[in-house]
Amino acid sequence: MNVSNDEQDQLLAFKGAIYQLSPLTITLSLVVISHSTIILTDYFKDRAKFVPSLFMGIALSDILAAQGQLIVSVISITVFDGVVSEEVLYRSLYYYMATGLPGYSCSRLFNIALSLTLTVHVIDPFHRLNTPLLKKTTMILAATITFLHCLIYGILQHS
Repeated sequence: MNVSNDEQDQLLAFKGAIYQLSPLTITLSLVVISHSTIILTDYFKDRAKFVPSLFMGIALSDILAAQGQLIVSVISITVFDGVVSEEVLYRSLYYYMATGLPGYSCSRLFNIALSLTLTVHVIDPFHRLNTPLLKKTTMILAATITFLHCLIYGILQHS
């Protein structure tokens, strides 16, 4: 791979930025994973209800996003310290795109659905939401988001 000095400096700055933020990212990822695990176990008993299932969806999505961040951070430290090659870091970024980004996107989707549900209940407490339709729509959107991320990942893998 022919890389000019300017591109080499940009790559070094990129790797250095990930490396410098890795201790904070690792700590926060572990906190998110443990916190989300507690949320999952707490809401699991009411998983048939809509709002607890949204909280569980948020927790699962956050775990997925946090593990992607954790993997990239640990690998960036090993790359920067010279334990493994740079190729491993680039592959970990593809892994992050296939797992961490869908987790982040689905977490935002579940938060929007939760906000919508709670807002409707506050504005009009006697209004009944079509919960089965909202559940189905949320799941279809989450599956679509994950599919699109995986599709982009596949396209990038083959280019």
